[in-house]
Amino acid sequence: MRFEIGKNWGGFSFGWLIITCKNPSRHLLEHEHGHGYQNIMLGPLMPIIICLPSALRYHTRNIIQRIRPKTQLKPYDSIWFEGWATRLGNKFCRDM
Repeated sequence: MRFEIGKNWGGFSFGWLIITCKNPSRHLLEHEHGHGYQNIMLGPLMPIIICLPSALRYHTRNIIQRIRPKTQLKPYDSIWFEGWATRLGNKFCRDM
């Protein structure tokens, strides 16, 4: 189940509930679905292992970009839990 709210901010997921900005990219949708697959695999460990670090990383990156707009950050998927979500989404959501 997916809902679209606002513009130009990305998305997040709670299991199979996905909330994204309006008109999300295919990459974003597949990535958020990948987090859904992580949730299936990790169960009650998901909030500690994936959700909290992911949220902290997302907001930290936004703060860094506001403070130092010219800073080149590593790709979003360069950290293992985000890259894993993207790979899962790419693998299982190609026919969306």
